[in-house]
Amino acid sequence: MSGVGPLERVRGSFEKQGLMALLGAEVVEARSGLCVIEVPLRDELTQQERYFHGAVTGAIAATAGGYAALTRAPPDREVLTV
Repeated sequence: MSGVGPLERVRGSFEKQGLMALLGAEVVEARSGLCVIEVPLRDELTQQERYFHGAVTGAIAATAGGYAALTRAPPDREVLTV
């Protein structure tokens, strides 16, 4: 994906993630070293006190961190959460 800006690069990869689609997540910003992902609050994503379930928060944090790293990675590389 050489010649592609950070936002387009991140969105191209993000669109392949089934879990993010299931959560209804969207990349709203991506630039060098930064990725912002938003998820609309829905009952299906909450715990018993109606806050986002920790698993949602963790998945979004891991994904945003990985994509922030991807914005700094060479065009021929991918980034995975370990």
